[in-house]
Amino acid sequence: MDKKEWEKIYGILDSIHSDFLNSYPIYKDGKNQKIRDKAERSIDNAINLAELHIEKNKEVYDLLTGGEKANNTDRAYSYDDFRQTRYIGGRMNTLLEKIRDKINSL
Repeated sequence: MDKKEWEKIYGILDSIHSDFLNSYPIYKDGKNQKIRDKAERSIDNAINLAELHIEKNKEVYDLLTGGEKANNTDRAYSYDDFRQTRYIGGRMNTLLEKIRDKINSL
């Protein structure tokens, strides 16, 4: 991927991350079940969108799951952790930092 493609995927994932971060507190501490359910749907949507864009771009997937030297088992565990609601906020932040570093190095 070139710099422009990395910047594009960074923008997409950053937007998804922001949507997740806005919905997560409501999902945890919403006033009633209806509000929490709506936030949960928003979180699920953000996770599914992130998965779609990551799986579509092998280089992003490799960056998330440990680089080119990681074995398939480590990749599977890493990606499975990423997809869990309780971890995705932090893992997405780490991925965005790695993408920023990649953009700056190009």
